[in-house]
Amino acid sequence: YYVRAHAGDALPLSAEPDGNEDPLATVEQMVGAALAPSVGFADSSPKGGASDTALAASDPPPLGEGDHAQRGGGGPLSGLTPAEIEVVADAVRDHYKPLGPSDSVPTAPVTVAVALADKLDTLVGFFAIDERPTGSKDPYALRRAALGVIRLVLESGCRLALTSTAEDAYFRYAKQLTAKRTGEIAHLKWAAEDRFDIRMPPAHDELNIAEGEDFELQIRERSLALTAFFADRLKGLFREEGKRHDLVDAVFALGDDDLVRMVRTVEALSAFLATEDGASLLAGYKRAANILRAEAKKTPDEDHQLNESLGLLAEAEEQALSAALRTVQGEVDRALEAEDFEAAMRHLAHLRAPVDSFFDKVLVNAPDPALRLNRLRLLSGVRDTANRVADFSLVGGG
Repeated sequence: YYVRAHAGDALPLSAEPDGNEDPLATVEQMVGAALAPSVGFADSSPKGGASDTALAASDPPPLGEGDHAQRGGGGPLSGLTPAEIEVVADAVRDHYKPLGPSDSVPTAPVTVAVALADKLDTLVGFFAIDERPTGSKDPYALRRAALGVIRLVLESGCRLALTSTAEDAYFRYAKQLTAKRTGEIAHLKWAAEDRFDIRMPPAHDELNIAEGEDFELQIRERSLALTAFFADRLKGLFREEGKRHDLVDAVFALGDDDLVRMVRTVEALSAFLATEDGASLLAGYKRAANILRAEAKKTPDEDHQLNESLGLLAEAEEQALSAALRTVQGEVDRALEAEDFEAAMRHLAHLRAPVDSFFDKVLVNAPDPALRLNRLRLLSGVRDTANRVADFSLVGGG
C-alpha cells in the first residue's frame, strides 16, 4: 500500500535501516530531482509546492498512526492544504498503476511522478544486484514494471532520460552501500580491537569500502542494460499492437533513451518507409552500406569517413548527389533538433532521386584510385546522413 512497504526489497543493503539511512531516500530524491519537473509541474513556493506534494505521497506517515505521528517533527504532510493532502492520498492509492495491459494509467502529475519513481526504483534496485528476468522467469515482475513505466511515460508525455535517471539512482545506492559497509566493518573492527586489545592497521579501512566502490564501477553498465531492457519491452509492446518493432532497434542504436522521442521517431520512420521514396532510399542505403563494408575488408587502411573532394566529382550524377547531401544533412539536423521527425523524413526523401541516378550512371570502383576513394566517401555520406535519423542497417525489408 505504501511505497515504504516494499522499497527496501530493491535495495542492495540490509533490510533494517539505522538512524542515518533511509531505504526510501532514493525514491524521494528521484521524485524531487528528476520526475516532478518531467511530468509537468515545478516548484512554485519556498517550500517546494507540487514537488513537496509528490514527496509526501512517496513518504506517507506510518500505517495506523494519525496526523500527530509525524516523523522528524513536522512530518511529510505538514504544511499541505486539504486539497494537496487529497492529491497525496490519490497518489498513494494509485502509484502501483498500471498493474497490467488492461489497467488504467494515472494522469494526475503527482501520481505519475510517484508511480514512475516507485517502478524505476524497483527496476534500478534489482538490476543493481543483477537480478534480471531470464527466459520466461520473472519472479519480481520486472517486465510488468518496465511496461508500466513505458505506458506512464507515453501517456503523460513525460520527457525522461532513462539512462541518466538510472545512473543518478545507482549513485545514490552506491553511496548508501559504501557508507553502510564502512560503518558495519568499523563496528566489527572496534569490537575486535576492544576484545583483543589490538590496533588494526589503517590499510584495513581502505578495504572496507571496496564493495561500494566496485558497485560504483558497474553503474554505467547496469544503467545501459536497464535502458536496453526498456527498448526490448517497447519492442514487445509494438509487436502486440501490430506496429513495426524492428524500427525500435534502429532508433535505439543511436543512443536515445527518451521514450517519447523514440516512439515519435519510430512512428515517423515507419510512415516514411511505407512510401515509395522511403522504400527506394532504404534499398539505396543498403546497397551503399554493402559496398562500403566489402571495400573496407579489401582495403582496411582506407578512410572512407572523410568528406568527398569536390574537385574529384567527375560525373554530373555524383556532383548532384554531393550537392544534395550538403543540403539534406543540414535540413535533417535542424528538423531533428526541433523534434520534427516527419520533416526529417521528408528531407531524407530528397536523396532518393540523386542516389538512384548515382547508382545508375556512376561506376563506384573506378580504375582511377582517387576517383574510387572519392566515390566511396560519397557513399559514406549517404549512409551517415540516413543514420542521423536511425541506424538503417537494422531496418528489415531492404
